[in-house]
Amino acid sequence: MKRSFLVMGLLAVAVTAGCMPVPPKPDDPYYAPVLPRTPLPAAVGVAELPSEGLDLREYLAEMEQDLIQQALDAEDGVVARAAERLNVRRTTLVEKMRKYGMSRN
Repeated sequence: MKRSFLVMGLLAVAVTAGCMPVPPKPDDPYYAPVLPRTPLPAAVGVAELPSEGLDLREYLAEMEQDLIQQALDAEDGVVARAAERLNVRRTTLVEKMRKYGMSRN
């Protein structure tokens, strides 16, 4: 038995237990295929967690700053190309550079 209900202005259908939802079809206007994840390069290893722990936010911020600097160095300070290399929008990279007080060179 199916029950319909309204969720944020959209009609939704509740399916009883044991029924599998119908997968979307490519001609559905809301269809978005699930893309495979790109594996990280082998050079990006998983660090060993210290026995005393670590400040994850600080660790990730340092890593982000280092990767941004590497991309800027590799692209001779051209922010648009560094952003491409990092797979982020140029404006996002500029915001991150401001956040960390970084410059192009």
